Amino acid sequence: MVLMVVDAAFTSIGFTAVVPKVEVFSKKFVETGKIKNLRDLAEADRDGLRTVWKNKRSWVVATNTAAYPFTLSVDYRSALRTWARNAKPENWREDPHWKNQSRPNHVSIPENDGWHRHRDA
Repeated sequence: MVLMVVDAAFTSIGFTAVVPKVEVFSKKFVETGKIKNLRDLAEADRDGLRTVWKNKRSWVVATNTAAYPFTLSVDYRSALRTWARNAKPENWREDPHWKNQSRPNHVSIPENDGWHRHRDA
């Protein structure tokens, strides 16, 4: 799940040849255990992430996307299902998640959320 979010964030700015950088991210953060799940990605230091990919907007998208499901449910699987079920692809610009991408760190993650028990990398 983490790598899917990172890949989508990189391609969101128009680049299509992002796989090598996603692999670098995986080696530096996922395989070392620094980022094991979406919660870790949501809380990651963006300056540290920029050592792999320089584009600041990509990391805003990645970290906000990783954090957004916390606003829907404390169980990330349920949250992702809820988001997907309610999403209207034709109206993606109206999705509250995408409207908030310009605001860094717009989501606060509750302490006791259950996400830390899941590995979804």
